[in-house]
Amino acid sequence: MLKNVTGRFRPGGIGRNISWLLLHSGIEAAAMTFASLLVARWFGPASLGQLAILLAGVQLVTLLGDGFFPTIIKSVSEAKARNDPYAAFIGWRYAGVSVIALIFAAFSMGVISFFYYHSQVTLTLIVFAVALAIARGSRAVLDGCYRGMQEFRTPAIIGSACATLMAGGIIGLAASGYKVTMYILVMAAGMVLNCLLMAWAYRHQFLKGNASLTVAQAPKADFLRYSLPLALRGLSTFLFLNINVLMLGGLSNLADVGQFRLTNQFLIIPALILSSVLSAVAPRVSAAYIGGPRQLETFLGRVYGLMLALSIPLALFFLFNKPLLNMFFPAYGPASEMLCFFAPAMAVMGIAYAASIIPVQAGKPGLAFTISVVSGIVNVIAAYIGLRVYGVIGLAVATAVVHFLTYIASIVATHVAFGIPFRIRFS
Repeated sequence: MLKNVTGRFRPGGIGRNISWLLLHSGIEAAAMTFASLLVARWFGPASLGQLAILLAGVQLVTLLGDGFFPTIIKSVSEAKARNDPYAAFIGWRYAGVSVIALIFAAFSMGVISFFYYHSQVTLTLIVFAVALAIARGSRAVLDGCYRGMQEFRTPAIIGSACATLMAGGIIGLAASGYKVTMYILVMAAGMVLNCLLMAWAYRHQFLKGNASLTVAQAPKADFLRYSLPLALRGLSTFLFLNINVLMLGGLSNLADVGQFRLTNQFLIIPALILSSVLSAVAPRVSAAYIGGPRQLETFLGRVYGLMLALSIPLALFFLFNKPLLNMFFPAYGPASEMLCFFAPAMAVMGIAYAASIIPVQAGKPGLAFTISVVSGIVNVIAAYIGLRVYGVIGLAVATAVVHFLTYIASIVATHVAFGIPFRIRFS
């Protein structure tokens, strides 16, 4: 089945780039997920809740960087395609504009966090979180520069090495009794090192002889005009899970935040696995779309079959997680209960991810944007009502239902809007 979907990788070109991309994301996801789960076990719900509040704010700034990311790829790759000698410097110039915006957003986040959560987090923690937010967003921006230049190996090597170092440092400090402050410090230091190495390598590889480029050759107005809508779309993603952490931090207690944080950590694992697989087959989905409706229907059915084969075991794990979580995370009984509610959403998650490619390929990203924004707003309302009525369990149930309905809406809307019959094929 996998061969039918991914085809054969030829040396060089797309296959080589995807290989580096999957290697990087695989190593980073495995290292950081393993470290995060061990930290959850060693910290306990209250300390994990304190950490979750800080990381939710960091994620908000990171999503802003993710909004700049595709525009940088677009601008640099277009300049490179027309053999513009300043293609690399255009990316560097846009990266500078992005980092300024990220610094402003991160400091704003820090000030708001200090006044709203000052009884739960210290000023030192907020300063470290601000540094981590700037570094994470900057790494996304620099990654866009590299991808625009079709260079995947350098960021993969640097990112994998830094992620491994961070995970090792986090595990060592947590095992020694250090908690939230040192966790954030290690994360911030590792991410800053990642950015510095990527920036140095980019200048060394691509910017020789381009120092005379004027600002006029890289207009900031066009960059912001394209980037800000994408950033806003990314921020709507924040309204799904991370907003729940902040809501719990303001309306409940740190222990409840910690319980939901562990649930969220397990929800990230399927997303990483399915996204990595989908990134490998996305180029062939694009080719099938160009090939016409019949070819797209056949190939998409095979992709759905692959994603369903991956999703069902993940959903079963969520449904029957209790023995495993009780063994490794005995203090997180409510988190185990909350995971069960997300099993239906996990079952259809892979198919929804695959369906979401089609509107982008058709040049109609507005469909995905509308679904994302509407579902994010609905989730905020539903989660708030659930929290007020049944506490953290009510919040989890409401969020799980919104997740499931959003995935179903994404699948149905895509097939109705583009007139593609829905099929699932396992061969």
